This record gives sequence, structure tokens and C-alpha cells, in this order.
Amino acid sequence: MNPDLHIDHLLDEYTTGSISRDWLQKQLPELNATQLEEEISLHRAATVFLERAPLLAQVGALHEQFLSENKTIRAERRTHFQNRFKWISIAASILLLAGIYFWQTQSVSDSNSLYAELYQPYQVPVFRSSETTNTITKLYQEKQYRKLVSEYEQQQPGDNSAHFYAGLSYLQEAEWKPAAIAFQRILDNGEQPLFRDEAQFYGALAYLKAGEPEKALALFEVIEQDPQHLYHPKIGADQVAELRALLRK
Repeated sequence: MNPDLHIDHLLDEYTTGSISRDWLQKQLPELNATQLEEEISLHRAATVFLERAPLLAQVGALHEQFLSENKTIRAERRTHFQNRFKWISIAASILLLAGIYFWQTQSVSDSNSLYAELYQPYQVPVFRSSETTNTITKLYQEKQYRKLVSEYEQQQPGDNSAHFYAGLSYLQEAEWKPAAIAFQRILDNGEQPLFRDEAQFYGALAYLKAGEPEKALALFEVIEQDPQHLYHPKIGADQVAELRALLRK
């Protein structure tokens, strides 16, 4: 009689609350407290995986059948666990493959989800009462995005401030390509550092939505590699890896 079946049956009863931890330990004297905890953790992880992984629905059905057919199995003791270790190795391999599957299908989905994850509204700096704001900035503060881009398109080329608020307004209007062009004008202007960090971050997002992820990746890498960058806390190795994975899809 296979002792693995007995152990699995006991672990199922314990995790469903049918038996206590003390009673479980008494039924498995060959396992010390640490080994028993490892068995419980492994069993719970396998159960959760079987419940959540659609690709293994058939395995879950077999698992239920396995339990129902072995409820009457009586306990037998062995002094070694060679077969048990084999099942642990198989379970570990399944969990590893599952982790890879979920990382590919859930962590990396598409450019829209990555954009939603990273995008944050830009807060216009508060000026002192003695200072004034130009028309473009004022329109952005008032959230008149369509009027702002009309004003911007009439007065081009404009300065970095105009390009930046126009780019943000294009984003609000879901006009991704014009937004990317506006931010790129800032990046192409090597004489003015104003809004450069912001243009790299929002420009990357614009390129992402405009269907040019390779340009977005180039800007993300600049941000991720510069600890002093204004948006470095937002763009880490994980975000860069996600975008690289998107490019491989």
C-alpha cells in the first residue's frame, strides 16, 4: 500500500479543517515539525495551483478522482521516502512551469496594460502670486486640452513648455502620434534642459501607445539607468523587462 496516498489524504483532511494539527502530527510520527510544515505548504501550493490553472483543469479532475478513490486507505509506515521525494520533484517542476506560464500570460499582457500601470497625471507646479503663466499652461491647468492643442498648432514651433503641455494634452485626447512628436521636439532640443526628464517619461508612454515600443524601450532604458532621473522610481528593471517581452511577442 502506498504511504503517499495516506499522507495526501491526511493533508487534504487537515487543509479542509476535518482534523487538527495535533492529530495530523500523531498520524505522521515519521515527520518532525519542520518536515510536516513543508509537506503542508507544498500540499497547499499544489491545491491552489490546481484550482487556478485553467490549463491543468484535467489534472484537477484527476486529483479529485484520486482523492475519492482513496478515502478508505489505511495508514502504513515506511522508514524512507524515496517515492515521496519523486512526487515532490514532479510537483516542483509543475509549479515552475506554471510560474513561467503565468508570467508570460498575466505579467506581460499588452501595451495598454503597461501604459495604464505607468501613467500618472502631471501636476503643474504652483507658482507664486507674483508670477504669471502663459496661455498654454493656463489652458492645461483648466483641462481645456482640445483648445490647447489648437492654440499650440497655430503658434508652432514654440518652446519646451509649449511642447510639453501640448504633448500631455494630446495624451488626454488619445492622439498618441502627435503626443510623441511633441515630446520628441523637447528631446531634440539639446540647448534647453527644461522638461527633458518629463519628456522622456511621457514620450515613452506616447510611443508605447503609438505602436512604436522599440522607441519607448530606448527611453525607458535611459530612465532606468539614471538613478538621478526624475522618473527613475517609476521605471525599474521589471518595467524594462516587461517592454522587452512585449517586443518579443
